[in-house]
Amino acid sequence: IVGESTEGPTPVAVEIEFGKAVISADNTTILFSGVSADGKPLVAGFDEFAGTVYVNENTAVVSGMAIKVYSKSIWSNENGLARKLKSAAFLNADKFPTITFETTEITASEDGGGKFDVKGKLTVRDVTREVSFSATSSIVRYQLRVTGSFQIDRTEFPMDEALDQFGKIIEVSLSVGSISREAPLSNP
Repeated sequence: IVGESTEGPTPVAVEIEFGKAVISADNTTILFSGVSADGKPLVAGFDEFAGTVYVNENTAVVSGMAIKVYSKSIWSNENGLARKLKSAAFLNADKFPTITFETTEITASEDGGGKFDVKGKLTVRDVTREVSFSATSSIVRYQLRVTGSFQIDRTEFPMDEALDQFGKIIEVSLSVGSISREAPLSNP
């Protein structure tokens, strides 16, 4: 069942070398989660992306990230959903082959504990919007883990067709150092 997992995510080492951690589908999960018109949770993810998470080696704090996602690599555990998400009504993957995210500001939380606030530019369908979210990181023996999520209104990117099929609000989640094909258990 989508959204429920008995095994949970698989932890994967993400090595930090010279202040950088290279991420891909081999060590990171990027998910889109939404809700259909009848309230059913829907989850999709990506099999192809590349990025870098920058780490300040003196403070062991994440200092930036840049990610390029290949739209055609979207998958879903829901029958036929990936095809719909690649279509012109949603990602229009043939015309807009990439989704990008790049941080513009990262601020360490006063609470500490690896928490930080992220501001960045998300580009989907050649439309760029500023997004903000909180994230958590841990670094142990030069291995990185980062988790964070944010919501977007897909009509702002103009993906305003077929709102009944994937809902208007989409949660985008990132988990560096963990791979999974399941929705986070906190999803609606």
